[in-house]
Amino acid sequence: MHNNNPGCKIAIVWLFFFFLSVAFSYSPAQAQITFTLGLSETKVARVLHRKGFSDIEFYDPGMTTIRARACRDGKRYRMKVTIRMSINGLTEIGQCDGGLNAKQIKNTLNNDGYRRIFVEDAGDGYVAVVCKRGKQFRLNVGRNGKIENRIRTGDCREEMDAVSIVAMLRAQGFNRIKMVDEQLPKYIVDVCKGQKQLRLSMNRFGKIRNSQQVGKCDPPIDSTRIFAIVQDLGYNRVEIVDDSLPIYVANGCQDGNRVKITLNRWGEVVSQNHIGDCRQAITQDQITQKLKDNGFKRVHASTDNLGRFDINACLDGKRKKILLSRYGELIEEQDEGPCQTRSLVQIRDAIANRGGRKIRFYAETCRKGRKLRILLNDFGERIGRERLGAC
Repeated sequence: MHNNNPGCKIAIVWLFFFFLSVAFSYSPAQAQITFTLGLSETKVARVLHRKGFSDIEFYDPGMTTIRARACRDGKRYRMKVTIRMSINGLTEIGQCDGGLNAKQIKNTLNNDGYRRIFVEDAGDGYVAVVCKRGKQFRLNVGRNGKIENRIRTGDCREEMDAVSIVAMLRAQGFNRIKMVDEQLPKYIVDVCKGQKQLRLSMNRFGKIRNSQQVGKCDPPIDSTRIFAIVQDLGYNRVEIVDDSLPIYVANGCQDGNRVKITLNRWGEVVSQNHIGDCRQAITQDQITQKLKDNGFKRVHASTDNLGRFDINACLDGKRKKILLSRYGELIEEQDEGPCQTRSLVQIRDAIANRGGRKIRFYAETCRKGRKLRILLNDFGERIGRERLGAC
């Protein structure tokens, strides 16, 4: 029974739990959701850096907030950062050590038994190339002198290898160092100092035997090049944390690892440190389930043309409109007022006010393999039924 009467016929599919049969599958593999929803730590860190904070540590991430501890002007604070990037509950919790300088770091490492020590400033700390008991290491050292990471890079011999040569030249103030010839008994190295490009001839013990100017060096890089430089290193999902000198900081993903990359003013890599795992792309079903697990009700998710998730849902009696990245990072969140369902009469009046006429309500459902359309009156009571075919 189909109404072919001309005119505007607007059908509202009104979903009642006793009329609607929903086909929804969720495999056990999907159920093991391990991702988290919430703010991007990289974006929050960028804001905090610009507000003068350093030595930032995140904890207790939430859907629209994240807590952090950080230093500013010699004091240690804890705070809560919101999606609007406002800082709430800023509380002083102690003092921050002003930190050791490169010479003090070198003395500290020497006292710890390291030798042939070359130290370079890496922003929040230092990078050092050292020797100990015949083994060569690359260290990440905090400004308090604590060794945060140690990687073996080879063996230490009386002759210096290329890693030690580069570290030594950096410590002496050279930059943009390029090994031209590593064939012993000598090293040929191109370096920059100021605006001069020099070619150095060095013996196997790192002593400069000859130096001649071979050209001019370009000025320091513009901060707009940071993104491309980090991408050229093989990283994806690159985010800039700090684009102000003396050290540039970016985060990127490589082989599932989240890495903090620091560059000097010339665009050279100072350090690359693993700081966690990169978020994995998630599905619409996973995002829906995760929101429900976090207390959201009546969750409706869809994707936009950039692969992001548009979410409409209810939480604590309020309707929320949420935009998430495909990795579950919160981009935008808005309150849309009380989470109340309009009555059929209110819906009918709203449509009529927009020019609709001959309005009727129905629900479509499957029952015993047959697809049915249930006609409803303004009170939600069944007043008719149409058979539409097989389900």
